[in-house]
Amino acid sequence: MSKVSNKEYVVPVKGLSAGKHEYDFTVDGKFFEAFENPEISGASVKIHLMMDKKPGLIAIEGRMKGFVVTTCDRCLADMEVVLDAPLSLLVKYTRVKEEPEDEEVIILDPADPDLDLRQFFYDYICLAIPVKRVHDEGGCDPDMLEKLEKLEGKDEKFEKVTPFDKLKNLIN
Repeated sequence: MSKVSNKEYVVPVKGLSAGKHEYDFTVDGKFFEAFENPEISGASVKIHLMMDKKPGLIAIEGRMKGFVVTTCDRCLADMEVVLDAPLSLLVKYTRVKEEPEDEEVIILDPADPDLDLRQFFYDYICLAIPVKRVHDEGGCDPDMLEKLEKLEGKDEKFEKVTPFDKLKNLIN
């Protein structure tokens, strides 16, 4: 049986029975406003999680599907980036906070009643976005492309200097 949560990203784990539990979440543009992320102006991402609670830990596996709206690096127009990626997280219960935390393992005090998944969702979505974000061929704003072509022609007047040219001068 799947539990649906559209606005809350917190799972009550205190009193949760051992075994598998399914959860569905929806991440939208308001979610990213809370993180003050100017890179993402909109989103519609569905996240399905399977949580397997065992003594001392919770193993979380899932999948996210949807899109985020971000800016094209070439023409600066909004574009949708489709996301379809797996999710994986291990939650360990311990009172000692000295254990090293890595990106796929978080430490939770056994007394904590809830597991807040907001940061986990934010990190996974941001990591699923490609570093280079550009429209497919022909999808960029034609007016902006025309302006860029004009600027490229003007670049020939100026001497092209790279940061490495300055370093070469230090050796001589």
